[in-house]
Amino acid sequence: MLISKHLKFTRPTIKSIVSLTSTRTLATTTSTHSKDHELAFLRDKYSTYSFKQINGLSRAISNELLKQYKTDNLRGERIAVLCNNNYTYLTSIIGIWMANGVPLCLNKQYPNNLIEYFMNDADCKLVINGLDSHQPENGELNALLAKLHVKNYKLVENTFHLTKDENNRAGNFSPKEELMSLNEMRSLMKRDPCKDSLIIYTSGTTGKPKGVVLSFNNVTSLNETLIEAWSLTPQDCTLHVLPLNHVHGLLYALMTSFYNGSQVDMLPKFDAKVVWSKL
Repeated sequence: MLISKHLKFTRPTIKSIVSLTSTRTLATTTSTHSKDHELAFLRDKYSTYSFKQINGLSRAISNELLKQYKTDNLRGERIAVLCNNNYTYLTSIIGIWMANGVPLCLNKQYPNNLIEYFMNDADCKLVINGLDSHQPENGELNALLAKLHVKNYKLVENTFHLTKDENNRAGNFSPKEELMSLNEMRSLMKRDPCKDSLIIYTSGTTGKPKGVVLSFNNVTSLNETLIEAWSLTPQDCTLHVLPLNHVHGLLYALMTSFYNGSQVDMLPKFDAKVVWSKL
């Protein structure tokens, strides 16, 4: 399910789109808002983020990955993304791309035996492990990663966005800088179309889950097709309620909105009352 509509933090005029497979419902609404809200790309439980902020946070993750591997190029190394539904999932993927790695998209709700299978099957040597400092860590997961000799990059999701980098300070951006940041991140998806971009595992209904490797051409072609089919514009906004380790939540909803330069309001999970309160 993909829901796009006008939200309080979005631009003055916006289409409302409710999509269930091929079904679409359109409407138009208006609202007043601040300049900062007008430039916002993503909103989640922690904050709102511009494209410039997403770019900067992704760069910080990229630098940390290169530091962990003691190299200046990951050369296709597979990195697992085990973050919650918030800004860190997207910045982890883009950060891995910046370092020339390949993200393996996982779900925080997976049991440890599945995570062990994915780590071994995809030959991952590092996982970006999204944490909240207000919640206890998963000791069993930490022990599993140690047993597998997998690097455990602990990314504290509720504080990582509070970077001290002046260029990423909230509100420190302009429309021109936003476009430049978006184009810089888009260029990562176009520099080598045949290169591996993502690994997503099937649900495993007829056997063990199987890893599906998508090229950048797969991803951008899908994004461009949906933008045309759904007549999306940068003035659209997606209410995102889906898990990010599957095609619909990651590619159809999040990456298509990102590639289109439109806005996303991301919930930690589907909650009927919260969804209806935003409609």
